[in-house]
Amino acid sequence: MKDILRKIRSSLCLASAILLLTGCQSLNGQNTAQKPPSQPTESCPQYATDLNAGVTLVDPESLNPSQIVRRQKIYVPFYSQLYPPEGFGQRLDLRGTLSIRNTSETDEIRITRVHYFNSDGTLVKKCLEGKHSVLSPLATTEFGITRQDDSGGSGANFIVEWVSEKPVSDPVVEAIMITFSGTHSYGFTSSGRVIEELK
Repeated sequence: MKDILRKIRSSLCLASAILLLTGCQSLNGQNTAQKPPSQPTESCPQYATDLNAGVTLVDPESLNPSQIVRRQKIYVPFYSQLYPPEGFGQRLDLRGTLSIRNTSETDEIRITRVHYFNSDGTLVKKCLEGKHSVLSPLATTEFGITRQDDSGGSGANFIVEWVSEKPVSDPVVEAIMITFSGTHSYGFTSSGRVIEELK
C-alpha cells in the first residue's frame, strides 16, 4: 500500500512540474518562444499618384547611372508611438505622412528608395518596391503610416534616396505626425538629415 501511495505521489509531483514549466513559457498569454522575423511589406502607400500630375512612377531600368550628377541618402526620424511624461505605462499611437518636395523650379528629381525601419533598425516596409517616383519641378509626393500601424515604434525612421541628372537644389524631406488623447491633440514635424551625398 505504501508503494502504491509513493507512486501516486511521484506521478502527481511530475504532473505538477510539467504544468509549472508549461506555464512559465507563457507570460500574460504570450509565448516566450522566439518568433521568426516579419518580412518587409509594401503597405506604406504613396498618396494620390493617379491624382497628382507632378508625380510619375517609372521602372528603375529607365535610369542611366552614368547621367547622375546629384544623389542623396536622407534619414528622417518618425515617431509612430509616444509615451507621455506621466510614465511608460501609457502609449500614444500616431499617424503620419512622409513628405518629399522637389524645390527646383526647372528640373525633375527621381526618388529611388523609400524604406521604413522600426526602433530596432529592422526594415519593415518598402514603400517604392520595384518603382522609382519622378517629381516634376516643385512637385510633392507623400507616403503614409496609419495610426493602427505599430510596426515602427517610437524610434522608427525612413531612409529616402533621390537622384538627379541636373545640378538641382536639395529637396525638402519631412515627416508630419499627429495624434489625439481625450481632449488633447498633438502634432509636430521632423526634418530629414543628409547622411550620404554625391554632388
